[in-house]
Amino acid sequence: MALQTEDFTFTSYSEEVYVGRDGWHDYFSSNPDYWIHVEKLITSGNGVAVIGHTSGCHVGPDVEEKWTILWTAQIRDGLVFQWRIYSDVDEVRAFLSKK
Repeated sequence: MALQTEDFTFTSYSEEVYVGRDGWHDYFSSNPDYWIHVEKLITSGNGVAVIGHTSGCHVGPDVEEKWTILWTAQIRDGLVFQWRIYSDVDEVRAFLSKK
């Protein structure tokens, strides 16, 4: 969290937007085994894109292993000011529509 700006913005799969660092602390406290497994990393200017999958998140391993996820980050003054998660996998859309 020390690598985030004060006005850090997180946008979830479902387009929910959270501003500030507190959301990450709560998420990591609830999911202490959360990992991002990077399959590809792309950088351009002040942006980073990560393609991969997760483990230890809130959806469980049976769902995690099916999902390919795209994370994007925007960097300002050496700190992350925007983090966003995308997926176009049908299972992800179906899972989110049930919430």
